[in-house]
Amino acid sequence: MREIVFIGDEVTAAGFRLAGIESFAPDPQELVALVKAEAPKARVLMMTAAAHAALPDRFARALEAEPAPLLALVPDAQGHVGVPDMEAEVRRALGIEV
Repeated sequence: MREIVFIGDEVTAAGFRLAGIESFAPDPQELVALVKAEAPKARVLMMTAAAHAALPDRFARALEAEPAPLLALVPDAQGHVGVPDMEAEVRRALGIEV
């Protein structure tokens, strides 16, 4: 099992590769298949907000609801990051409704 896997754009992935993190920059049509293949192998799945937003809503919600891997949205190379849903984060981390 890998500690961390990164999925996002090529420039950001290159930076994470330099840090020794397994990184992928898939084509949009390969994104879901890659996440399905890599998520079970990682303790932490890091994604750019853009990559996460490109996932189908139902799949993204299912991924967020899983206790493992921990899903971390990170800024891309240009500094763009999505606004986190704090209620969902607390619910996922603590397993309770807010």
